[in-house]
Amino acid sequence: MENPGKGGLLASLLKGYRPEGIEKSFKMTVGSLLSDRFLFGIHKADISPADLLSVCARMGMPEIFIASLRTNAEEANAFHFGFEGTPGGGVYKIYLEFAGRLANARPAAPGSEGVLLHLAYKWDALDASIRTIAQYRCWPQLPEAAVQSRVAALYANDADSVALKGISDLIGLSTARAGTAPMYLEVREEGNPRASCDLNLHHAGIGLAEAGPWLSRLRKHYSIADEAFLPVYEAARQSTLGHVSGGTNRNGEDFVTVYYAAEGI
Repeated sequence: MENPGKGGLLASLLKGYRPEGIEKSFKMTVGSLLSDRFLFGIHKADISPADLLSVCARMGMPEIFIASLRTNAEEANAFHFGFEGTPGGGVYKIYLEFAGRLANARPAAPGSEGVLLHLAYKWDALDASIRTIAQYRCWPQLPEAAVQSRVAALYANDADSVALKGISDLIGLSTARAGTAPMYLEVREEGNPRASCDLNLHHAGIGLAEAGPWLSRLRKHYSIADEAFLPVYEAARQSTLGHVSGGTNRNGEDFVTVYYAAEGI
């Protein structure tokens, strides 16, 4: 098993389910590189309500979250199970995806609150009292200029950010490759200052290696040692970018997370 400890527990609970998609990722912030991270998606038709609740309970999901999940799972079309390994522990995550809400969504109007596409329950794998709920709101069919503007607003206090420059370049490249701007989401979490964006790059076919120069600059920007970064990058460089997220994390720090397609966890 590739993921020891709490990540391995989740991997074992998901064994036997047909994945809708699997992504691995690494997150960079000042002095920190977290690479023991994965997302495992399961279509609603491929997991029974009883099995869903059983997996959640065995993960140690807080009871208050289980009650909320029971209420919201009916409308969801898929569930995404995630783990983020941290020094000495980790964070469990379960995302409810409401893709049906985009089916008849009109292009986002200026000043709109967007469409709630994902509701995510997150808790500390060792202390479930440390928890939060995140909302991922989508602004459908935004043109490239509007996506660029919203991302820039998240970096208003750091307009020269290495992160912003790279994300902006990826938006432009994705738009050129796919013919439309990437799907744009913004993320907020209860009880902390997180304010970030998520860009879906799946349809653009951008190789992780193409983002290599930017990632190298990010490594330096975040003061991450070569010996920590290079093995993570080399293991993933032949993969295709799935998502990129960035902005301010729950600790109030600048961050970037790079998601890429994976064969397994």
